[in-house]
Amino acid sequence: MKFSIIIPACNEEKYIEKTLKSLPKDQEIIVVCNGCDDKTKKIAKKYSKIISIKQKNVSKARNLGAKKSKYQNLIFLDADTLFKKNTLKEIGIALKKYDFGICKFEPDIKKTKYLVMKFFRDVFEITNHPFIVNMIYGSGVIYCKKSIFKKVNGFDERHRIGEDREFLMKAKKYGKYSIAKARVITSMRRFEKVSMFKRALTSVLSFLFNRKSKYPIVR
Repeated sequence: MKFSIIIPACNEEKYIEKTLKSLPKDQEIIVVCNGCDDKTKKIAKKYSKIISIKQKNVSKARNLGAKKSKYQNLIFLDADTLFKKNTLKEIGIALKKYDFGICKFEPDIKKTKYLVMKFFRDVFEITNHPFIVNMIYGSGVIYCKKSIFKKVNGFDERHRIGEDREFLMKAKKYGKYSIAKARVITSMRRFEKVSMFKRALTSVLSFLFNRKSKYPIVR
């Protein structure tokens, strides 16, 4: 099974190379530099196709990457999220039975508070509800068939926060949702700079009341 892996990146020079090195080389990899003014593009060129836009808009970056992709199976990956050896295989298995989904989450920092967050996210996966699971914390991965992406009309470019949850909820109207039996390693950098409570509260309030607000950039 072939995939187009689409990575939106805004000034991710510290993280993008490690992410790209974690990906299988036999897949289509597209990095969409949105509003970059650092070395992200230069680094990513060694490993992937490059698309550049001036706007700092993660939804627009994902949509453009999908539009330019050549395969019928899409993976949207955060620039600071790493694949493990079995990640792609398990996503492939999931897409044989389901239409879209996410991966399990593993923090890159093994502090107790992050391991507790991982535990509760695993517990919430019992609900098999994309909104509830992602309110704990997103894994940094969304996979889907291109047919579902088109039916949903992609990610809402008006929204800067919670656009991933919104995409998943819309996709639920058209296809079957799954959580692949694979973990990806997700960066805890935002929680290291901002307290877990404040970060979670900001995310929830912004999603519910002001999704056009700018996502806080942490580098």
